[in-house]
Amino acid sequence: MANLLTRRKFLNMAGVAGGSAAVYQMAMVLGLMSGRTHGSPGIVAPLGKTKRSVVLLGGGLSSLMCAYELDRAGYECTILEASHRIGGRNLTLRSGDLIDELGNQQHCRFDDELHLYFNAGPARIPAHHHYVMHYCRKLGVALESFTNVNYNTWVHDTRAFGGKPIRFRRYIADARGFIAELSAKAINAGAFDAPLSSEDLERLSAFLKSYGDLDADARYRGSSRAGYRSPGVLAPTAGMLEHPDLNLPLGLSEILKSDFWKWKMHFGEKNDQSALMLQPVGGMDNIVKAFVRNIRSPMLIRAQVKSIRIGNDGVTVVYQHRGEHKAIKADYCMNCIPMHLLVGIDNNFPVAYRKALSATGRLKFFKLGIQMSERFWERENIYGGISWTNQDITQIGYPSPRHSRQKGSRAGRLSLRP
Repeated sequence: MANLLTRRKFLNMAGVAGGSAAVYQMAMVLGLMSGRTHGSPGIVAPLGKTKRSVVLLGGGLSSLMCAYELDRAGYECTILEASHRIGGRNLTLRSGDLIDELGNQQHCRFDDELHLYFNAGPARIPAHHHYVMHYCRKLGVALESFTNVNYNTWVHDTRAFGGKPIRFRRYIADARGFIAELSAKAINAGAFDAPLSSEDLERLSAFLKSYGDLDADARYRGSSRAGYRSPGVLAPTAGMLEHPDLNLPLGLSEILKSDFWKWKMHFGEKNDQSALMLQPVGGMDNIVKAFVRNIRSPMLIRAQVKSIRIGNDGVTVVYQHRGEHKAIKADYCMNCIPMHLLVGIDNNFPVAYRKALSATGRLKFFKLGIQMSERFWERENIYGGISWTNQDITQIGYPSPRHSRQKGSRAGRLSLRP
């Protein structure tokens, strides 16, 4: 009985292998913890005859979701949004739209065509974002697939491969091939301390050969997964096919020179980025529009919050709207203003709370959208997905799934660190 696998031992093993998230999930499976029901948020109980008021600061999706549920529960809500539009980070740009970031106004100059838009904020939805998926179903927001990973896109690292771009598939296949070869050599050398049966070693060797596409001698000599230098063609003899030439392996040293393996190589395997990703048909802001159509509460735009005062019987918010300072008192206040902006607003929050707000850093992240008169990337067999660089423009995104049109928009994502 000493070697009995208890639930505690099993959870410890799961924690070592997969971290705290694995322990949490396993505990729910074993019935040791209760999990939330996916997809159907039961948030607010109806008030009945009781009167309660809520002021919501900021007009982003979290604020809209709260207002939608509070509306239906009988609360009197007011949304105060500082900018000229509702939606917060959820921003889709089309022909003629105003962009007013910190007073630097410009207008989107895309051609006025339905497929030419740019999701300047969030651009994709993981299927496990249950609340977003729930409201898309409930509010009738049509979704379509979003191509996050495309093995035909490019990897461009100026420090490796002679500074030339290579296909995503080639890097992936060659990197895994060489790692599998090294692991296979370690097996053959008997380099494992843990006891494994001869059958396990044989299966592991077969697994590595399959994983890395190794030859019978457990050597990596290239793979069809990496693509071809030249395609196969019909031979002079009728019905015969001359086989295509494999790309030559990049070389492990060159692969390691590039920083692509640090995280970009596995980007599409992250929990929030793995297939199948989704997007609203016609633009991410269709989620915002659906909420706005279904919220009865007043939503004030260009209403900049100037002061927040918490009292014994509620909250008083002073805001500027149409050139005047106005005050609104409510039983509750729900803040959806980003923390780095909230800290600059006059308030009487507890000292520890203000200190925590001030400690929040900011990520220097930019996105830009460019209309192209010709979809030249489709001539390179690229339909959706992301190309990666080691330059300031970290990602180059391709439209998905709006293919085979004359014009198209591309997205560049810049992640700059101080």
